[in-house]
Order: sequence, then structure tokens, then C-alpha cells
Amino acid sequence: SKEGVGKASLRTLLLTHNVGGLFEDGPADAIDQWLLTLVSLARDADFVVVHMQEMGGNTWRLGLTAPASAMASSAGRIFLASDWWFSGIFCDADASDPPPSSTTSFTAMACMIFVRTAVLHRVALCTLSEGVRPAGWTPLNELSNPLISSPSIPVAYCLHKPFARTFFNEVVPMWTRKGFMFTSWRLDGRELNLLNVHLFHDESNLVSLRRTGDLSDYATSRQRALAHAIASIPAAAAAGTLFLFGDFNFRLDQQEVVRSLAGEAELSRVLALSAEEKELVLNVAESAPASTDAPPSMLGKRSSSSDGVGESGRAIRPAAAALELAIAAKKFLVGHNTTHVHSVLRQLREKCDIELSRYCDQVGAAQLHELPISFPPSYALATGGARTYGVRRCPAWCDRVLMTVEAKSMLAPGAVYTSVQQELVLTDHDGVYLCFTLGEESQR
Repeated sequence: SKEGVGKASLRTLLLTHNVGGLFEDGPADAIDQWLLTLVSLARDADFVVVHMQEMGGNTWRLGLTAPASAMASSAGRIFLASDWWFSGIFCDADASDPPPSSTTSFTAMACMIFVRTAVLHRVALCTLSEGVRPAGWTPLNELSNPLISSPSIPVAYCLHKPFARTFFNEVVPMWTRKGFMFTSWRLDGRELNLLNVHLFHDESNLVSLRRTGDLSDYATSRQRALAHAIASIPAAAAAGTLFLFGDFNFRLDQQEVVRSLAGEAELSRVLALSAEEKELVLNVAESAPASTDAPPSMLGKRSSSSDGVGESGRAIRPAAAALELAIAAKKFLVGHNTTHVHSVLRQLREKCDIELSRYCDQVGAAQLHELPISFPPSYALATGGARTYGVRRCPAWCDRVLMTVEAKSMLAPGAVYTSVQQELVLTDHDGVYLCFTLGEESQR
């Protein structure tokens, strides 16, 4: 297409954020604070897409009409005053179909799109026929602003599906809000296909630790679900310029984390004991990466069960441990010093963060790519105070922006891939974003 010749390339911002905490115990103006951060990020952008997960937080059973409407109202007020077109919030606001109904479409996922009014004629939205086949394109200057006035799924423009229980029933035997959303856009005639995904979490650290194959059962379920989501969108989109950004729930391989921090002997010892479902306390090797840049006391403070009592009985611990790592079903205590934890895990990430490479090697029909990661783990932050990680899960890079090779080839040099690191932590995930302009087609 020559539609954009002679014009400055549109700058695109793709942001994913698990926003559950915004609706829970945060300050009354948490949504406004979050939106003002988004406005700042979007300062130099023309086309902004925000993929969200866990809309409504723990109140989702009451439906999403109230929380999503509150966010849409604030977003409209803040952005429309600054010459933006606003999609409204795409989400299934009705949670009344009770889980585990086989017919429920509810996921607590959402997305919203902002476009500078000056470039609306250069952006078009795809109409989907029966939710799966592209049926035409409409320039945004021919659509209303906002596109939808109340939170809902505009089926003409958005494919939205929950995952069936068969993807996760053997490892997370409960109903889930996970699923995927798909929209398709053209910027100066060049197609951008966008997939919001929310994959399954690790229910128990101990189950993750005692995997028997290359991946834990949780990770294997995530692989199947991701492949299903990609297979469910239009085939041309899956094979073309596809950007996937959401909460993939990718976790560090816990066996490799323990092996790297505590050594092979300690790993073997705790694996033999992990089936007892009691807290495990490990000796951490002084040669582990953690000891190179922080005092030993920062590696892992003694757990609250240092008196010998674990979550379900006596803690299983070595005879003596100057440095300790504590693991239980819902406990992974590495340390409380954020800078130090990040330093440790960054050194381990390349060999412990394996889910994406395993997906591409074993499952995916198409290779998925990602720009280099230089930001700290996006999960799991302790909410309600200054920035630090919680003690229930091993910090991980759950939130990502992935792309097909065709999508990656569209990026002009200078793309930015990083996270929004919260100083006052409003939600347990950091937002992660990719900001870029499209390169010249002749360079592809």
C-alpha cells in the first residue's frame, strides 16, 4: 500500500496490564492515577491499544458494568479532552451466567483503544463476519466517538472467547476467567492484528516444583491454550502481522531456580519431600548469583515458620541454613529487597524463563518473537505500599508483548519494550508495553 507515503509514520503503543488491584483495596482515585500514567505514556503516540485482564478485581462476580463503566467514564473524560478518539471499553460486563456453566462467555478481560483525532482517516477497523472472517474495513473518521457508549463486546469488531475447562481441568479444577480477545486494524493501509490473552496461573508452587517432564502441568496447559487462541483467529491474521500482548502467566522453571540457587543436592532433597505438601526450607549456595551484590540477609529473611511449623505441619528444613529459600504451595520467599531479587532473577532468567522457547520448539506452528527484556519481573508485586515483591510466588515475567516474524519485520529501528514500574503499587502486575513506528515497506 502507498497510502502512507509522504506522511510521518504513526507511532503505536501496545500496553498490557492485569488491572485487578485497581478495583480492590487501593486509593479511591486509583483508576484516575493509572489513566494519568497512561496519558503520559501516550504523549508521543498516535495509536494506543490497552489490553487488560482481571477487570473488576475480586468483585467480578457482581458483573463488570460498574467498574468498567467507571473506567470508561474516567478514560473518556481524560482522553477526549485531549483530542483523542476512544473506542469505549470492550468487555463482557455480564457475569450472571454462573460458573461453571458450559455456555458462559465471561472472562474479565477488556481492551480499549485511543487514536489521535488528527489521524483518524489513516486508521481503519476490521469488521468480522461471524466473528472469524474479515468482512471489510471502516476508517475511524466514519465511526462514532466513542465507538461504544457502555462496556460490551461489539461482536462486529471483536472476537472474544473464554477457554474451555478441558484446557486446565486436570491442574486447576475450577472455573476460570481466562480467555482471549482479537481485533484487527489498518494503519496507513498496513494491517495490525492484535490478540489479548490471559493464560492460567500456577495454583501451587509445590506442584510446579515437582514437574516430571520439561514443563510443569500448568505450563503445558498454557501451551495448549495459547495454541488454541491463535488457531481460533482468522488464519491470515495468525500467519501475518500478529501482536500478542497480555498476561501469559509464564513462570520461571522452579526446578532450575532451585538448582541455580541451592545446588543439585538440595534440589534432589526437596523434590523427594515435596509430595508431603509441607513448607520446604533450602540451603542456598553461597556461590549463587544472589551473593554477588547484596548482603546475605537480603537473599531470604527467615520465614514466619522459622519455629519449625509450616503451612500444614512441621516445616521440612535442613539441619542448618545460614541462607534460606522457603517454598510452600503459596509461598516462595526469596527476599524482600526488590533491587536484589531483580538482580538475582535477571541473572537466572535466560535459563529459567523457558516457556516461550518451548512453545516455539514443540507446539507453535509459527515462531513467536519478542524484543530483548531489560525490565524487572512484572509479577508478583506486594500491593498497597512502596515497590517490593510479595512472598507467595516467585517473581516472573508474566506480562509480555510477543509477535510473529512478519510483525517484527514491520518495526522501525528504535522500538521501546519495557514496563511501567509502579512506585506506589496499585496492582500486583506491572504494565508492559511496546512502542514503535512502522518501518518502510521497502525495508521489510
